[in-house]
Amino acid sequence: MAWHKYSFFFFMIYFYVIGLGAESFHVKSVSEFKSKQGWFLAADVGAFTALGGFSDPLILPLEATNIFREPRFTSSIQPYVGVVVGYDVWKYVAFAIKLGRGYVASAARLATAVNSPTDYALSFVDLALIASFPIYQRIQFSGSVFAGIAMMTPGVLPHARPFGVDAGASLGVHYQTLLDGLFVGLDVSGRISLIPETNIGILPGIVSISLIPLIGYVF
Repeated sequence: MAWHKYSFFFFMIYFYVIGLGAESFHVKSVSEFKSKQGWFLAADVGAFTALGGFSDPLILPLEATNIFREPRFTSSIQPYVGVVVGYDVWKYVAFAIKLGRGYVASAARLATAVNSPTDYALSFVDLALIASFPIYQRIQFSGSVFAGIAMMTPGVLPHARPFGVDAGASLGVHYQTLLDGLFVGLDVSGRISLIPETNIGILPGIVSISLIPLIGYVF
């Protein structure tokens, strides 16, 4: 069975292990707290939706080759899972690699092709530039820009290339806990994925939004 069918379970285990890795829950007092810098690892499980698309009719003829799908504003809300590995090059600036996967439901990309999937997944491998600004004590405002490779599975049509490119940005608030190196946060991310719609190379833009609670650890 494909690994992504277990991804939510794997991330739940990761959330527990990363907490245990915070120096055996070494708790610092507010007076001795110092922000850590260096390599960091974060994971998230959140909500994901794509803008636009078409929903299947309630009754679908068995031998239909073309159908008429109703347009919709967003897809159904589905899970998003991701991992971020990065390094603080300066107190307020970091570079990172982001791996993510979001699921789209009831929002096909093509209105009439019966073999275009209504439900699919979008996977991402991105390079990111992250900036953080202190707001109050251990609370930071965070923003990032990122770009990389996107993949749609299954593809928009059976013989279409599933790979493309994507770019986006995120805004969020992060909180550095008193557990040494452990931080949590909430990010809102938007991106556009350009994936060939057909094998002749048309590039439609799939615009998606994710709301991401995260947990991470600075080594």
